[in-house]
Amino acid sequence: MLIDINGDGLPDRVFDRNPKTEQKGFFVYLNTGNGFDNGKQWQSNLGGDEIGKTTQRTKRQILYVD
Repeated sequence: MLIDINGDGLPDRVFDRNPKTEQKGFFVYLNTGNGFDNGKQWQSNLGGDEIGKTTQRTKRQILYVD
């Protein structure tokens, strides 16, 4: 997914797993303006088994698009 996750106005690459190793987690590759950095895993309450599940409170889903 492309989203400005750090507020600098540039779209960053966000994954629900490491695109190189398939390790589950919240992986972010920040946009440098000339490409993307090497990426790292961020701590988050999103990801894993919660992706794609409908919440009881909002009836909405968390979905990542690749």
